[in-house]
Amino acid sequence: MSRFKPQQKGRQLAFQFIFGIEYMPSEWTAALAQFWEMDPAALGRDYPAGERDADVTAVRADERAFSEKLICGVMEHKKELDSAIVDALDNWAPARVGRMEWAILRLAAYELLYDHDTPHRVVLSEAMRLGDLYGEENTARFVNGILNRIIDKRETGES
Repeated sequence: MSRFKPQQKGRQLAFQFIFGIEYMPSEWTAALAQFWEMDPAALGRDYPAGERDADVTAVRADERAFSEKLICGVMEHKKELDSAIVDALDNWAPARVGRMEWAILRLAAYELLYDHDTPHRVVLSEAMRLGDLYGEENTARFVNGILNRIIDKRETGES
């Protein structure tokens, strides 16, 4: 049995797809079918124990459904999400943000701006978890700062 809740594993799988699609020339809906065919839960199996906090159990139907909901939402709203992220970057040039950070930010921004089923604090916590899991030393803090700016701008009506 998975030690993650369906939403946690679903987010992790969605992140893997959103990050990976940046390197694929194919259309995202076709790439999504290929993603599930390659057994994405197995991606963490090659890491030594403790190096990655990957859950390598088989993907359950509820995890896949949640992941697909997030993936479809991010891909359908990508331009709007990127605009909200760029607005929150303040003095950062978008080109300075790594692809992995963009993937985490798009995923979390989608949940914050379009999918209101999850409380903001949970979305922030999960984005930071992904940053800790896949990013560099300061990724989680960077992601948290950008997402808090998105929340603040939304609440004050700036975006």
